[in-house]
Amino acid sequence: MTTSQGFARRHGDDLILSVRVQPRARNNEVLDVVNGQLRIRTTAAPAAQQMVYSLKHATQ
Repeated sequence: MTTSQGFARRHGDDLILSVRVQPRARNNEVLDVVNGQLRIRTTAAPAAQQMVYSLKHATQ
């Protein structure tokens, strides 16, 4: 079963987020929801591992 609310939806045991990430921003920050997407800024370059690391630390 899939349920949905805004930028987040459940698919079984999984939580799926719709996000828009802006790399190379001045600060790491979680902004707001626009057009059904959570907006996030990260100082990391657009390389997958760097970005994941920055996002984890921005939310702590």
